[in-house]
Amino acid sequence: MGWAVTTIDTAEDFRIGRVVSRLFNVLFANWTIFLSLTAFLTIPTLLFTAYTALNPASTGMGANGFLPGGVLRFFEHSALALLIYFVFGYTLQAALTQGTVLYLNGERPSFGGCLATGVKAFVPIVIIGSLSFLGMMLGAMLLIIPGLILLLMWCVVIPVRIVEQTRIGESFGRSRALTKGHRGKIFLLMLMFFLLAVVLGLVTRPVMGLSIIAPKPNELNIPYVLVTWAENVLTTSLLTIGIASIYYELRLVKEGIGAQQMAAAFD
Repeated sequence: MGWAVTTIDTAEDFRIGRVVSRLFNVLFANWTIFLSLTAFLTIPTLLFTAYTALNPASTGMGANGFLPGGVLRFFEHSALALLIYFVFGYTLQAALTQGTVLYLNGERPSFGGCLATGVKAFVPIVIIGSLSFLGMMLGAMLLIIPGLILLLMWCVVIPVRIVEQTRIGESFGRSRALTKGHRGKIFLLMLMFFLLAVVLGLVTRPVMGLSIIAPKPNELNIPYVLVTWAENVLTTSLLTIGIASIYYELRLVKEGIGAQQMAAAFD
């Protein structure tokens, strides 16, 4: 059952600068734990990508398009990639949300404690993540804009579930209510995260002697896979903590709820 929270008026508005400052404060103070968590929970993605690099035919794609019988293999490969993302990506988001809220409450998050939170919430988190992904993909098929709107509406659905322990259906409605009136600024934050990821790739890949443009499946190599994984560890950490920071800001602005009240959910 979700928290019964009485909405109160506050003088402060949603501030992008405060969200970004909070994000980097949290990451810098806990970088060993959070980056280790991210690296650990993205190992399955690393291994899957490395397998693809060593076995390019597993994608069903060749240099000139689909291989014989490749369409089925392409969909099987894509489905497995999505499954790995759902299972480990959303577990990571749950773990880093817990760590972020605990740190903002003046407590020291731990690797084991954060991981335990992610594992404990595994089933509802994967269901919520899958439903939100399918909804956004369906919306994107309808001329992209509906998918973007759903992304902004549901961007804090995982933190809502982790902190407030709402039911699956309630989590979506709660995220929609929290983001209402602030989706323009949330869009700007998401755009900033995307541009940061692009810039990181533009800087690191030429230094490592790698192409900026992502290679085709049959052109993947292990150095490219490892550099991309290292980039993903950093950008995924930033994005995940950033979403938790957005959630914190929304609760603070709309309801006057701070980290102490949020952290009580983990007691």
